[in-house]
Amino acid sequence: MAWYCASRFCQTHGRYPGVYDNNVEDDVPLLKSAAQQLLSELGAGGAQVQDDYVAEMCRLGAAELHVVAAVMGGMAAQEAIKLMTQQFVPFNGSLVYNAMASTTSTFLL
Repeated sequence: MAWYCASRFCQTHGRYPGVYDNNVEDDVPLLKSAAQQLLSELGAGGAQVQDDYVAEMCRLGAAELHVVAAVMGGMAAQEAIKLMTQQFVPFNGSLVYNAMASTTSTFLL
C-alpha cells in the first residue's frame, strides 16, 4: 500500500516523496494525507497510518533498499545454481518476500 500511495503522490506532485533531501520533512504530511485518502476510498477510513512508516517511505525517496536487493539477488542466484547443477529442488511458483518480517512464501498460480 505504501508504494501505491507513493505512486499517487507522484501523480499529484510530479515527483516521488523524499526525492530531494530538502523536501523529506515537508513530504511526510502530504504522503500521510494521500494514504488516509486511499484508506477512505477503500472503506477503511477509521484506520490510522503510522507516522514512522510514512516517514520511512519519504526517507527512502523512491530508491530501492540495498538490503532487499541483496537478499533478492542471493535468492535468485541460489535458484539458478539449483537449476544449473540439477541438485536440490528449486521452488515452484511465485516467491513473495516480506522484508519487514524477513519471511518468504511461495504460491502456485
